[in-house]
Amino acid sequence: MVSIYGDIMKNTNLEDIEKRLEVLIHLEIKRQAESDVHGKNMKFKNQVKILSDAGLQPKEIAKILGKEANNVRVALHELKKRG
Repeated sequence: MVSIYGDIMKNTNLEDIEKRLEVLIHLEIKRQAESDVHGKNMKFKNQVKILSDAGLQPKEIAKILGKEANNVRVALHELKKRG
């Protein structure tokens, strides 16, 4: 059986695939963080919580949300205090 993806996969290394997947995952996480169930923008702390729960580091969260990493760390600290 011949794979329809055979030629594509021959010219694509694993690192390239991982980079592309990482970009797609970050874009999807950002899309989800930008809107809530009602289609309204979520508050910054809620966005930070979603992205943090997804396993992203403060520096990565800041880059996605267009904020400073310190703002993200403060938000995480406040969320941790509240439980």
